[in-house]
Amino acid sequence: MRRENRIEVPGTPEQVWEAIATGHGIETWFVPAEVEGRVGGKVRLDMGTGMADSGVVTDWDPPRRFAYEETWEGEVEGKLATEFLVEAQSGGTTVIRLVSTVQATGGNWDDMLDNLSAGWDGYLLILKTYLEHFAGQPCRTVMVARFDPVDRADAYAALTPPWEGEVVHDGEHERIVRMTAPAPGIGLVMAFAMGGATMSAVHLYLYGADAPDLADEWRAWLDSQRIGSPSETSAPS
Repeated sequence: MRRENRIEVPGTPEQVWEAIATGHGIETWFVPAEVEGRVGGKVRLDMGTGMADSGVVTDWDPPRRFAYEETWEGEVEGKLATEFLVEAQSGGTTVIRLVSTVQATGGNWDDMLDNLSAGWDGYLLILKTYLEHFAGQPCRTVMVARFDPVDRADAYAALTPPWEGEVVHDGEHERIVRMTAPAPGIGLVMAFAMGGATMSAVHLYLYGADAPDLADEWRAWLDSQRIGSPSETSAPS
């Protein structure tokens, strides 16, 4: 079983490689990460709320191909392979193909792959926005989340971050904004089903050497956005 995501972004293959195949690069558009740049090297992705994904590099061919594999054991057993394929285009752009392949027993992997592919679409759009407007800048990442025993639509309806800027994507359960306030960067708010509950999450990608640390403020903001409570009208300060 496999799914493929595709996006065209500004930049050379070398610039794209720096963003998709290094720890500091992956943090600028996805999550804090560590990557050992060699076949057999370790990949660690900090998914927030105490969760982490770990894998092993299976292909390392800069700046064309980067692949790693994660293994599950327990109720669901199997492997998830993630592969980035990079190809230069005319006009100074690069196409990224992201292929997710599952070999596993147990669980509804068709649904899991559909959800995974939808999630990658959003994060690849963040990558494109980063390369268009913030390329090369250091990033401070804020990741806050909570779980509620409520419907996904209800949870998302309660999330109204007071961001200023351009809406890059406005989906049914997620929104991406290129922010001018509370700081220059990219904001992602989303709600998704997980473990019989709904996770509400806010990710901020704040760029520049002087990017502020807003984790405590936004954790408090998210806790204030309970179902049925009035939305905040101003950003944390």
